[in-house]
Amino acid sequence: MKKRGGFTIIEICLVGVCIGIFFALSWPAMRSFAAASALEGQAQTLEAIIAYARDTAVFEGRNYRIDFDTDAKMYSLLFEKDVVNEPGVFAPVKDSLHHRRKLPRGMEITVASPGSIVFKPDGSSADFAIELRNAAGNRIHLSLDGIMGKCIIQKHVS
Repeated sequence: MKKRGGFTIIEICLVGVCIGIFFALSWPAMRSFAAASALEGQAQTLEAIIAYARDTAVFEGRNYRIDFDTDAKMYSLLFEKDVVNEPGVFAPVKDSLHHRRKLPRGMEITVASPGSIVFKPDGSSADFAIELRNAAGNRIHLSLDGIMGKCIIQKHVS
């Protein structure tokens, strides 16, 4: 009788158990990596919205404001409706990209007071600081230089 090549069922089960152990040991690291990636993605989204608000304020010649609701873990982009007849009256931007945004579950936001950034038609704003945190304790600090309009992101991984 000729010996056939191949694997026995015991060898296949042993490889399956080894793969299972590998994934079980690496799962916590994957979860913390995913949480840190989500935090970084949220910081980049917020940085893009800040840049958009500043650029659009200059382009349209009207004030734009980003409001932060730390209790509801949300932020939204608003624009000054009528600069001449109703100065200081803001309305939400109504497009699919810049609507009111809620932070993902397990993420928190802390902002410097007051809880909003106002971009003037010349592109300037007050200096502002924002901190995003996730449940794993990772933090990202965004600081805005109001005159230059530069947003700096600093990561603090715990």
